[in-house]
Amino acid sequence: MLNLYTVTLLMTGGTNSKFQYSVTFYPQDKFDRVAVLQATIPKSFYTVRRNLNTFTLTEGLDEVVITIPIGNYSRKSLQDTLQTILNESSPHNISYSIFWPTSKQPNTDI
Repeated sequence: MLNLYTVTLLMTGGTNSKFQYSVTFYPQDKFDRVAVLQATIPKSFYTVRRNLNTFTLTEGLDEVVITIPIGNYSRKSLQDTLQTILNESSPHNISYSIFWPTSKQPNTDI
């Protein structure tokens, strides 16, 4: 099974929303079509990749490296994960909250 991150890395052309992907078959296979039986494509998703999943939180003179687990996140799951990690890692026990625009505010999330 391929996740969106894997498909994005292996796509042969196009964009993230309209792409081509080559399927390799064994010589004995006589297929000329592929059916997608199930797909989950959230409205907003954020891919946190290996080696691109850390940043430094600075509170006064204290610094701590924040590491977000690798994976694909919906907006809500990224919010919950990041808020929890920030609150657990805060050197000065600062309480962090993450908010998204309301329905009446512009959403610059592309």
